[in-house]
Amino acid sequence: MLYLSFTNTIIVKGIKIMTKEKMTNDEYILQELKKGRTISRRIIYTEIGYFKTPTAISTLRDLGHNIIGKSVRFTNQLGNKGRYHEYYLVQPEQRELF
Repeated sequence: MLYLSFTNTIIVKGIKIMTKEKMTNDEYILQELKKGRTISRRIIYTEIGYFKTPTAISTLRDLGHNIIGKSVRFTNQLGNKGRYHEYYLVQPEQRELF
């Protein structure tokens, strides 16, 4: 299992294997969106412990990234209804030159 630590170190099974440049939370979110992933606040919190995903999305939108959000409704195990937002990046269309 691979764990990315934001203290410049990548650790695999408790062994330090390499040092890496620090990445901001916004950069991490943008990187994951560019991979084609759909993300939510819970996913980002689980992966990097960052709870301000909507703020990061707003910042990335201000920088010109075309990020779409959609509201997802759900019913939990107790029967309570709720909703959360998922975000994805609209990929630019690839046009053929000829």
